[in-house]
Amino acid sequence: MAKVIDSFFKASIIWQRHQSNNKYFYAYYNNELLLLRLNNFPDEPLLTFIRELNITDLDEPPLNWVIPW
Repeated sequence: MAKVIDSFFKASIIWQRHQSNNKYFYAYYNNELLLLRLNNFPDEPLLTFIRELNITDLDEPPLNWVIPW
């Protein structure tokens, strides 16, 4: 499972802001829906990466991700 998650962190992903919830971004990568949640930083990790039922907290996003802050 870690190799699959690592592949997302190495990929160039262009995120889009969710239209009705500003705390979420979404992207499609290899026809798969990915979510990125903006948390209550610094009390929580900056972001949470969500893919299916896999949830990973991130203190900073990968440099190759494009996020429309």
